Amino acid sequence: MPDRNEFDAPALDPGWLTLRDPADESWLSLSARPGWLRIRGRESFHSVHRQSLVARRLQAFRAVAETRLDFAPTHFTQMAGLMCWYDVKTHYYLRVTHEETLGKVLGIVLTNDTVYDEIEACQLAINDWKEVYLRAEIDRENLQFSASPDGKAWQKIGPVLDASRLSDDYGQGLHFTGAFLGLCAQDLNDHAATADFDYFDFRQDFLVDPAP
Repeated sequence: MPDRNEFDAPALDPGWLTLRDPADESWLSLSARPGWLRIRGRESFHSVHRQSLVARRLQAFRAVAETRLDFAPTHFTQMAGLMCWYDVKTHYYLRVTHEETLGKVLGIVLTNDTVYDEIEACQLAINDWKEVYLRAEIDRENLQFSASPDGKAWQKIGPVLDASRLSDDYGQGLHFTGAFLGLCAQDLNDHAATADFDYFDFRQDFLVDPAP
């Protein structure tokens, strides 16, 4: 599968995976806006039913995922962005949403073995951003999110996070899915808000670290 997907084909490559629901026009479309992937927000990222998530499997210790997002949320229950996913109990989410006093904001939410958290210190108002580019960089146990208003000037969003949590060996209970990086959207009220993604660039370093 190509490292960069421009979403200009009639269907997604088989390397893309969805959660429980197959990819179909009821929530995911390549034709609604040609050259873009449109995702209709549905249930919470903690739901075990109808999530709007499409992702690629993480298969290396180092990886970079990047996308351009066009999204205009009007309520805090609407959000979309870049997800680093293990399962409903453990994930990191760089997402755009709406905050009543700030307007359109960018920030990180996460779930750590069922415990939900928001990194409020890194929340950023982006009402003046004409475009929103999102990036996740994984280097073994380290995960760093970044964002840009033009795809050129990048700024780090939040602290370095623990990517080792996205693992079969972390947390309680059964584990078997492996880690994924991908795109998602939520609309907890109406299941109607849509988010458009221009591309998904996903580079993985399959080189094995040299022996010490």
